Amino acid sequence: MKYPFKLPHTITNINGEELTFYSIVEEDGVEKILVKNKIAPKAGPPFHVHFKQDESLTVKKGKMRYQIAGKPEQYLTEGESVVFPKGQMHRFWNAGDDIMECEGWVKPANSLDYFLTGIYNSMNKAGKPEGNPFDSAYLITRYKSEYDLKDIPPFVKKVIFPIIVVVGQLLGKYKHFKNAPLPIKYPKKMHDEQKSELEHNIWKVSMIAAPVLVAIAQFYWENGLVTSTAGLLQVLAFAFWIVAFKGLLDYTKSKLPVFSAIGFLIVVYAMIGGAGFGYDGIYTEAMGITTNEESTALASKIGLPLIFSRFYSRSAFPF
Repeated sequence: MKYPFKLPHTITNINGEELTFYSIVEEDGVEKILVKNKIAPKAGPPFHVHFKQDESLTVKKGKMRYQIAGKPEQYLTEGESVVFPKGQMHRFWNAGDDIMECEGWVKPANSLDYFLTGIYNSMNKAGKPEGNPFDSAYLITRYKSEYDLKDIPPFVKKVIFPIIVVVGQLLGKYKHFKNAPLPIKYPKKMHDEQKSELEHNIWKVSMIAAPVLVAIAQFYWENGLVTSTAGLLQVLAFAFWIVAFKGLLDYTKSKLPVFSAIGFLIVVYAMIGGAGFGYDGIYTEAMGITTNEESTALASKIGLPLIFSRFYSRSAFPF
Protein backbone atom coordinates (compact mmCIF):
# COMPACT_ATOMS: atom_id res chain seq x y z
CA MET A 1 0.00 0.00 0.00
CA LYS A 2 1.08 3.62 -0.51
CA TYR A 3 2.46 4.93 2.78
CA PRO A 4 0.54 8.03 3.95
CA PHE A 5 3.28 9.88 5.90
CA LYS A 6 6.88 10.93 5.49
CA LEU A 7 9.13 9.16 7.98
CA PRO A 8 10.12 9.64 10.70
CA HIS A 9 6.60 10.47 11.89
CA THR A 10 5.88 11.17 15.57
CA ILE A 11 2.46 11.28 17.23
CA THR A 12 1.45 12.03 20.82
CA ASN A 13 -1.75 11.83 22.85
CA ILE A 14 -3.20 13.32 26.02
CA ASN A 15 -2.48 10.13 27.99
CA GLY A 16 1.27 10.69 27.93
CA GLU A 17 2.17 8.42 25.00
CA GLU A 18 4.62 9.35 22.26
CA LEU A 19 5.09 7.04 19.29
CA THR A 20 7.55 7.46 16.43
CA PHE A 21 7.38 5.52 13.17
CA TYR A 22 10.93 6.01 11.99
CA SER A 23 11.63 3.57 9.18
CA ILE A 24 10.23 0.86 6.91
CA VAL A 25 12.36 -2.11 5.96
CA GLU A 26 11.57 -5.10 3.79
CA GLU A 27 11.86 -8.53 5.33
CA ASP A 28 11.05 -11.71 3.39
CA GLY A 29 9.21 -9.58 0.85
CA VAL A 30 7.02 -7.94 3.51
CA GLU A 31 7.24 -4.34 4.74
CA LYS A 32 8.05 -4.03 8.44
CA ILE A 33 7.67 -0.69 10.19
CA LEU A 34 10.16 0.18 12.95
CA VAL A 35 8.89 2.12 15.94
CA LYS A 36 10.03 3.84 19.12
CA ASN A 37 7.84 4.97 21.97
CA LYS A 38 7.96 6.94 25.21
CA ILE A 39 5.26 6.34 27.78
CA ALA A 40 4.54 8.25 30.99
CA PRO A 41 4.14 6.35 34.30
CA LYS A 42 0.93 4.26 34.42
CA ALA A 43 0.11 5.18 30.82
CA GLY A 44 -0.22 2.81 27.88
CA PRO A 45 -2.73 1.53 25.32
CA PRO A 46 -5.81 -0.44 26.49
CA PHE A 47 -6.57 -4.00 25.41
CA HIS A 48 -6.33 -4.12 21.63
CA VAL A 49 -5.61 -6.56 18.84
CA HIS A 50 -3.90 -6.44 15.43
CA PHE A 51 -5.69 -9.03 13.32
CA LYS A 52 -3.14 -8.94 10.51
CA GLN A 53 0.12 -7.86 12.17
CA ASP A 54 2.76 -9.20 14.53
CA GLU A 55 4.13 -6.70 17.03
CA SER A 56 7.39 -6.74 19.00
CA LEU A 57 8.63 -4.38 21.73
CA THR A 58 11.96 -4.23 23.56
CA VAL A 59 12.32 -2.17 26.73
CA LYS A 60 15.23 0.25 26.43
CA LYS A 61 14.57 2.22 29.60
CA GLY A 62 12.25 1.66 32.54
CA LYS A 63 9.86 -1.18 33.36
CA MET A 64 6.95 -2.53 31.31
CA ARG A 65 3.95 -4.43 32.51
CA TYR A 66 1.92 -6.28 29.90
CA GLN A 67 -0.98 -8.69 29.74
CA ILE A 68 -2.39 -11.05 27.16
CA ALA A 69 -6.18 -11.40 27.46
CA GLY A 70 -7.08 -14.25 29.78
CA LYS A 71 -3.56 -14.58 31.20
CA PRO A 72 -1.73 -13.12 34.22
CA GLU A 73 0.15 -9.83 33.98
CA GLN A 74 3.89 -10.02 33.35
CA TYR A 75 6.88 -7.68 33.65
CA LEU A 76 9.73 -6.69 31.36
CA THR A 77 12.85 -4.77 32.36
CA GLU A 78 15.56 -3.11 30.27
CA GLY A 79 16.80 -5.33 27.46
CA GLU A 80 13.84 -7.74 27.59
CA SER A 81 11.40 -8.20 24.72
CA VAL A 82 7.92 -9.49 23.97
CA VAL A 83 6.21 -10.48 20.71
CA PHE A 84 2.44 -10.20 20.30
CA PRO A 85 1.35 -12.44 17.38
CA LYS A 86 -1.43 -11.31 15.06
CA GLY A 87 -4.88 -11.94 16.52
CA GLN A 88 -3.70 -11.83 20.15
CA MET A 89 -5.57 -9.36 22.36
CA HIS A 90 -3.06 -7.56 24.59
CA ARG A 91 -2.21 -4.40 26.48
CA PHE A 92 0.93 -2.88 28.03
CA TRP A 93 1.81 0.08 30.21
CA ASN A 94 4.60 1.81 32.09
CA ALA A 95 4.96 0.09 35.45
CA GLY A 96 7.73 2.39 36.69
CA ASP A 97 7.96 5.90 38.08
CA ASP A 98 9.88 7.42 35.16
CA ILE A 99 9.37 7.66 31.41
CA MET A 100 9.56 4.21 29.77
CA GLU A 101 11.23 3.94 26.38
CA CYS A 102 10.88 1.03 23.96
CA GLU A 103 11.89 0.08 20.44
CA GLY A 104 10.12 -2.42 18.26
CA TRP A 105 8.48 -3.30 14.98
CA VAL A 106 5.13 -4.16 13.45
CA LYS A 107 4.90 -6.52 10.48
CA PRO A 108 3.42 -5.99 7.94
CA ALA A 109 3.19 -2.20 8.18
CA ASN A 110 -0.30 -1.94 6.59
CA SER A 111 -2.30 1.09 7.79
CA LEU A 112 -1.00 1.17 11.39
CA ASP A 113 0.53 4.66 11.17
CA TYR A 114 -2.62 6.15 9.64
CA PHE A 115 -4.94 4.40 12.07
CA LEU A 116 -3.03 5.36 15.22
CA THR A 117 -2.46 8.91 13.99
CA GLY A 118 -6.23 9.24 13.60
CA ILE A 119 -6.91 7.71 17.02
CA TYR A 120 -4.35 9.97 18.75
CA ASN A 121 -5.74 13.05 16.98
CA SER A 122 -9.26 12.04 17.99
CA MET A 123 -8.19 11.78 21.64
CA ASN A 124 -6.42 15.13 21.52
CA LYS A 125 -9.36 16.81 19.79
CA ALA A 126 -11.83 15.61 22.43
CA GLY A 127 -9.45 15.98 25.38
CA LYS A 128 -10.34 12.51 26.67
CA PRO A 129 -9.27 8.88 26.04
CA GLU A 130 -12.57 8.00 24.29
CA GLY A 131 -11.76 10.52 21.58
CA ASN A 132 -14.02 12.52 19.31
CA PRO A 133 -17.15 10.37 18.70
CA PHE A 134 -17.27 10.99 14.94
CA ASP A 135 -13.57 10.34 14.33
CA SER A 136 -13.33 7.34 16.64
CA ALA A 137 -16.47 5.77 15.15
CA TYR A 138 -15.12 6.26 11.62
CA LEU A 139 -11.70 4.73 12.33
CA ILE A 140 -12.98 1.77 14.36
CA THR A 141 -15.66 1.02 11.75
CA ARG A 142 -13.49 1.47 8.66
CA TYR A 143 -10.57 -0.59 9.96
CA LYS A 144 -12.52 -3.21 11.90
CA SER A 145 -10.96 -5.99 9.81
CA GLU A 146 -7.49 -4.93 11.01
CA TYR A 147 -7.83 -3.67 14.59
CA ASP A 148 -10.16 -3.92 17.54
CA LEU A 149 -10.48 -2.51 21.07
CA LYS A 150 -11.77 -4.81 23.78
CA ASP A 151 -13.22 -2.09 26.03
CA ILE A 152 -15.78 -0.91 23.46
CA PRO A 153 -19.00 -2.99 23.78
CA PRO A 154 -19.87 -5.05 20.65
CA PHE A 155 -23.28 -3.36 20.37
CA VAL A 156 -21.60 0.04 20.17
CA LYS A 157 -19.16 -1.13 17.48
CA LYS A 158 -21.77 -2.96 15.39
CA VAL A 159 -24.78 -0.65 15.72
CA ILE A 160 -24.02 2.74 17.29
CA PHE A 161 -20.74 3.44 15.49
CA PRO A 162 -22.14 2.75 11.99
CA ILE A 163 -25.03 5.12 12.73
CA ILE A 164 -22.58 7.81 13.88
CA VAL A 165 -20.55 7.26 10.70
CA VAL A 166 -23.60 7.76 8.49
CA VAL A 167 -24.56 10.92 10.36
CA GLY A 168 -20.96 12.14 10.14
CA GLN A 169 -20.88 11.53 6.40
CA LEU A 170 -24.14 13.44 5.93
CA LEU A 171 -22.79 16.33 8.02
CA GLY A 172 -19.46 16.43 6.17
CA LYS A 173 -17.39 15.48 9.24
CA TYR A 174 -14.88 13.34 7.38
CA LYS A 175 -13.19 15.61 4.88
CA HIS A 176 -9.89 15.11 6.72
CA PHE A 177 -10.20 11.36 6.04
CA LYS A 178 -10.67 11.72 2.28
CA ASN A 179 -7.29 10.07 1.57
CA ALA A 180 -7.71 7.28 4.12
CA PRO A 181 -6.10 4.02 2.95
CA LEU A 182 -8.45 1.21 2.06
CA PRO A 183 -8.88 -1.34 4.86
CA ILE A 184 -7.41 -4.78 4.35
CA LYS A 185 -10.33 -7.19 4.28
CA TYR A 186 -10.58 -10.75 5.41
CA PRO A 187 -10.65 -13.09 2.38
CA LYS A 188 -14.32 -13.94 2.95
CA LYS A 189 -15.19 -10.24 2.82
CA MET A 190 -13.34 -9.42 -0.37
CA HIS A 191 -16.62 -9.28 -2.28
CA ASP A 192 -17.52 -6.21 -0.21
CA GLU A 193 -14.51 -4.29 -1.52
CA GLN A 194 -16.52 -2.42 -4.14
CA LYS A 195 -19.45 -1.58 -1.86
CA SER A 196 -19.98 1.97 -0.79
CA GLU A 197 -19.40 2.43 2.93
CA LEU A 198 -22.41 4.72 3.11
CA GLU A 199 -24.58 2.06 1.45
CA HIS A 200 -23.26 -0.56 3.84
CA ASN A 201 -24.29 1.43 6.92
CA ILE A 202 -27.51 3.10 5.80
CA TRP A 203 -29.63 -0.03 6.27
CA LYS A 204 -28.60 -0.16 9.93
CA VAL A 205 -29.92 3.36 10.38
CA SER A 206 -33.11 2.31 8.58
CA MET A 207 -33.66 -0.53 11.06
CA ILE A 208 -33.95 2.09 13.78
CA ALA A 209 -35.56 4.93 11.81
CA ALA A 210 -38.51 2.89 10.52
CA PRO A 211 -40.00 1.82 13.86
CA VAL A 212 -39.19 5.20 15.42
CA LEU A 213 -41.18 6.99 12.69
CA VAL A 214 -44.05 4.55 13.21
CA ALA A 215 -44.04 5.35 16.93
CA ILE A 216 -43.95 9.11 16.33
CA ALA A 217 -46.84 8.82 13.88
CA GLN A 218 -49.07 7.51 16.66
CA PHE A 219 -48.99 10.92 18.34
CA TYR A 220 -50.69 12.51 15.34
CA TRP A 221 -53.89 10.49 15.46
CA GLU A 222 -57.10 12.48 15.90
CA ASN A 223 -60.45 11.00 16.90
CA GLY A 224 -59.20 7.49 16.25
CA LEU A 225 -58.02 8.33 12.72
CA VAL A 226 -54.63 9.14 11.31
CA THR A 227 -53.98 12.65 10.02
CA SER A 228 -52.00 13.62 6.94
CA THR A 229 -48.97 14.37 9.14
CA ALA A 230 -49.03 10.86 10.56
CA GLY A 231 -49.59 9.52 7.08
CA LEU A 232 -46.51 11.28 5.73
CA LEU A 233 -44.44 9.93 8.62
CA GLN A 234 -45.73 6.45 7.91
CA VAL A 235 -44.94 6.67 4.20
CA LEU A 236 -41.42 7.76 5.08
CA ALA A 237 -41.20 4.82 7.48
CA PHE A 238 -42.31 2.59 4.62
CA ALA A 239 -39.31 3.75 2.57
CA PHE A 240 -36.99 2.98 5.48
CA TRP A 241 -38.60 -0.45 5.86
CA ILE A 242 -37.63 -1.30 2.28
CA VAL A 243 -33.98 -0.40 2.89
CA ALA A 244 -34.03 -2.12 6.28
CA PHE A 245 -35.47 -5.27 4.77
CA LYS A 246 -32.75 -5.49 2.13
CA GLY A 247 -29.99 -5.01 4.68
CA LEU A 248 -31.53 -7.43 7.15
CA LEU A 249 -31.96 -10.08 4.50
CA ASP A 250 -28.38 -9.68 3.22
CA TYR A 251 -27.03 -9.88 6.77
CA THR A 252 -29.02 -12.86 8.00
CA LYS A 253 -29.41 -15.10 4.96
CA SER A 254 -25.86 -16.45 5.20
CA LYS A 255 -25.82 -16.71 9.00
CA LEU A 256 -29.33 -17.36 10.27
CA PRO A 257 -31.53 -18.69 7.44
CA VAL A 258 -34.49 -19.44 9.72
CA PHE A 259 -34.47 -15.98 11.31
CA SER A 260 -34.04 -14.49 7.86
CA ALA A 261 -37.30 -16.10 6.74
CA ILE A 262 -39.08 -14.91 9.88
CA GLY A 263 -37.63 -11.43 9.41
CA PHE A 264 -38.86 -11.44 5.82
CA LEU A 265 -42.45 -12.13 6.90
CA ILE A 266 -42.39 -9.56 9.70
CA VAL A 267 -40.95 -6.79 7.55
CA VAL A 268 -43.27 -7.48 4.60
CA TYR A 269 -46.21 -7.42 7.02
CA ALA A 270 -45.02 -4.12 8.46
CA MET A 271 -44.39 -2.64 5.01
CA ILE A 272 -47.87 -3.52 3.73
CA GLY A 273 -49.50 -2.18 6.85
CA GLY A 274 -47.32 0.91 6.86
CA ALA A 275 -48.07 1.76 3.25
CA GLY A 276 -51.81 1.33 3.70
CA PHE A 277 -51.78 3.23 6.96
CA GLY A 278 -49.78 6.11 5.53
CA TYR A 279 -51.53 6.57 2.22
CA ASP A 280 -54.92 6.24 3.88
CA GLY A 281 -54.00 8.98 6.33
CA ILE A 282 -53.23 11.38 3.53
CA TYR A 283 -56.21 10.45 1.35
CA THR A 284 -58.90 10.25 4.03
CA GLU A 285 -58.03 13.62 5.51
CA ALA A 286 -58.15 15.16 2.03
CA MET A 287 -61.59 13.54 1.50
CA GLY A 288 -62.89 14.80 4.85
CA ILE A 289 -63.40 11.33 6.35
CA THR A 290 -63.76 11.52 10.14
CA THR A 291 -64.79 8.05 11.37
CA ASN A 292 -63.50 4.48 11.22
CA GLU A 293 -66.76 3.42 9.55
CA GLU A 294 -66.24 5.87 6.70
CA SER A 295 -62.63 4.69 6.37
CA THR A 296 -63.72 1.05 6.12
CA ALA A 297 -66.38 1.98 3.60
CA LEU A 298 -63.74 3.71 1.51
CA ALA A 299 -61.59 0.56 1.53
CA SER A 300 -64.59 -1.50 0.38
CA LYS A 301 -65.48 0.89 -2.44
CA ILE A 302 -61.99 0.78 -3.94
CA GLY A 303 -62.09 -2.99 -3.86
CA LEU A 304 -59.38 -3.85 -1.36
CA PRO A 305 -59.47 -7.34 0.18
CA LEU A 306 -60.58 -7.39 3.80
CA ILE A 307 -57.16 -8.56 5.01
CA PHE A 308 -55.62 -5.32 3.75
CA SER A 309 -58.47 -3.00 4.67
CA ARG A 310 -57.91 -3.75 8.36
CA PHE A 311 -54.73 -1.67 8.19
CA TYR A 312 -56.73 1.39 7.24
CA SER A 313 -57.89 1.98 10.77
CA ARG A 314 -54.90 0.61 12.66
CA SER A 315 -51.19 1.00 13.15
CA ALA A 316 -48.58 -0.81 11.05
CA PHE A 317 -48.31 -3.22 13.98
CA PRO A 318 -51.93 -4.27 14.69
CA PHE A 319 -51.12 -7.43 16.66
